[in-house]
Amino acid sequence: MTIALEGVFFFVQIHTEPSLGTFFFFTSFVFFQEMLPWLCLQRDMRGVTRGLKTEATSLFWKGCFIFLLTLNLLSMLMVFFFGFESLLDDDPAYGFGVDPTRADYIRCVGERLLVDPTTRRLGGNNGTDVIPLMVVPLMLDLMDFRRMMCNINVPIRLLVLVQNGREAMLSLYLQELERVYGWSGRLVVSRHPENIGYSAAVNIGLRLALSLPREEVPFVFVTNSDVEFSPDLLPNLLRDVHEMTRHDAARMDELAAEVANEPSEYSPVLRRGLRVLRSTVNGSRLSTSALLPDRIRYATVKEREKAFSKHYGNFCAYYKGTCFTSVILTRLAISTVGYFDENFYPAYVEDFDYSLRLRLLGFQERNVLYGKFVHRSNYNIRLSNKVELPDALWYRRVRSLSANDAYAMMKWNRPRACCGGYKEPYDGMVPLDVWVKDEARIQRIRAYGHDEEQGVPKVEYDRTLLYPVRTKGR
Repeated sequence: MTIALEGVFFFVQIHTEPSLGTFFFFTSFVFFQEMLPWLCLQRDMRGVTRGLKTEATSLFWKGCFIFLLTLNLLSMLMVFFFGFESLLDDDPAYGFGVDPTRADYIRCVGERLLVDPTTRRLGGNNGTDVIPLMVVPLMLDLMDFRRMMCNINVPIRLLVLVQNGREAMLSLYLQELERVYGWSGRLVVSRHPENIGYSAAVNIGLRLALSLPREEVPFVFVTNSDVEFSPDLLPNLLRDVHEMTRHDAARMDELAAEVANEPSEYSPVLRRGLRVLRSTVNGSRLSTSALLPDRIRYATVKEREKAFSKHYGNFCAYYKGTCFTSVILTRLAISTVGYFDENFYPAYVEDFDYSLRLRLLGFQERNVLYGKFVHRSNYNIRLSNKVELPDALWYRRVRSLSANDAYAMMKWNRPRACCGGYKEPYDGMVPLDVWVKDEARIQRIRAYGHDEEQGVPKVEYDRTLLYPVRTKGR
């Protein structure tokens, strides 16, 4: 009975494999694996003298053991040559928990981008059921990313993949994607072997979004790869975003006209007549928003909270947990709140920081109340603790520093989304859309991860970097 059940199990797994020899081999392997203990038992029961029995049994068991090892080795070789991934391809719908094959994964990306690599034809992607721009930071999560791309069921106009680190398999898959779809202009792959961090990876997508026409990218979808969506979730989410942001374009036109005439009477006295506090895409360590005027930037807390109270800033795919696991950020929000603070390095707490800044401008948050969402939380943390890949070892060492908690204490006077703390970043000393990157601190943390730094490095932020942008104490 056991033999029959396992035989059926293997048949179900490999019935899609075109090789009949593979099926015969695996069936034979299961049969012999089940029969060997019985054969060995019969050998033990033979009526021979104790000395002969001991010697024969010892030799026979050695033979059994060697035979089983040989079969297992052959099975691994067969799996390698005939393809392991075909065993996982058991559901064309790619529901929760089903892994696509490599060929399926490549095809899924093309289907999302509406690109046919064979005919080189591009499908129309101007509808409201399309994700305008999707940003996915990647490090150790190749398998989850593959699964997610086959799980998503809506088109993507522009897919931005940012690789942090040097993980070899991920690099190979991204190279394959570029080879197949890079010509289409609908795929952007950005590689950073030194690991620029999660915030900087997201900002690559956000800056690209603001450089494109507003009609082309009215909002951005930022997501982790360790997530899965039920079929109804993303279509309904996109419908909500388009419906609830239809007045954003007019507001951005008003803000752009106001910013173009700065400095104004709302600018701080010490800044009047000087260069406006506004960073450029390829500028220095200073980062500011693109469209937040001084009238709002330097207003009181209560006045700022009314500034965008009629607008939605972010749409959450997951209403029971952290919103920023999979979040849609509107172009209006990105243009006024600014970019993710890259001083939260390499990852975590940056979402807490950004959500507080959204609230300080009065943006509403929309939570999805339909569909099913699965999140295998803290995937990079859990995986880095289990594997010995160079990127995993690096991340494990860097995470032990708790550098983000120290920076959050300095910026918000609280390590995480806890009670108390400052009402404004840096206790109101610096505008909410402004941050200055401490590159030296990040380099120290990065070097410690590679075991290049002797001893525990200094993880405190250099406060002197904020002096030129302070609004108090000048």
